[in-house]
Amino acid sequence: MKIINGENCIAGRIASNAAKAVLLGEQVVVVNCGKMIITGSPRTTLEKFLDVSHRRGKPTKGPFYHRRPDMFVRRIIRRMLPKNARGVACFKKVMCYTDVPTQFANAEIIKSASADKVVLSKHITIAKLCEGLGGKW
Repeated sequence: MKIINGENCIAGRIASNAAKAVLLGEQVVVVNCGKMIITGSPRTTLEKFLDVSHRRGKPTKGPFYHRRPDMFVRRIIRRMLPKNARGVACFKKVMCYTDVPTQFANAEIIKSASADKVVLSKHITIAKLCEGLGGKW
């Protein structure tokens, strides 16, 4: 089992590392999802996700856009997996949490080196983004 810490890391890089590990057969747990960041202007990023979420079909049939940080990150990882039976089976091995659960408190938590680059540019955390989308978790 691979436990990845997402605190102050770029969300896309963590997601690609998690997707690759799952495709290789590992079970992946991503913790601190709300503290992950998306680079770019916060206003533009929020507007983009608001536009996508408002362009949906029927409210009872979907597509549904999650506003909880852990489910938001899980959807990012899902988009990086293949769209076939193998991808569905791999997606069941991915778990995301907003904080570190007690069952993983003493386990070895990996921090990805490629995703932990210093971000000097503008960015927004996934928790703030989900709040802007209307999330109340």
